Amino acid sequence: MGLEHIAEDQRVLIGQSRVKGHGVGADNELGAEIAEEDIDEVQGAIDSIPVHEVDAFLVVSGLGGGTGSGGAPVLAKHLKRIYTEPVYGLGILPGSDEG
Repeated sequence: MGLEHIAEDQRVLIGQSRVKGHGVGADNELGAEIAEEDIDEVQGAIDSIPVHEVDAFLVVSGLGGGTGSGGAPVLAKHLKRIYTEPVYGLGILPGSDEG
C-alpha cells in the first residue's frame, strides 16, 4: 500500500521473467534465486542514487511469502559486499490474512 509514496522510476520489480512479478508464494529458495538473477537490475537502480546521499541501506521485506524472505538476504549480502555503508534489515511480519 505504501508504494504510492515511492516514485515509479525508483521502483524495481524483480521476477518478471520467471513469475511475471507476482511473487513466489512461500518458496524462499525460489525468491533467493530470483533475487540473484535480477541483482543487476537492482544494482542499476542503486547506481542512480548519488553515493554522497547514502548514509546506510535499509532492506525492508515482507515475510508473508517467499520473495521477500528469500530475496532480502541476497540483496543484503550483495550490498554488504559492494559498499562500506551499513546495511540494516527490517522484516514485516505477515498479517492474519497472509502466509
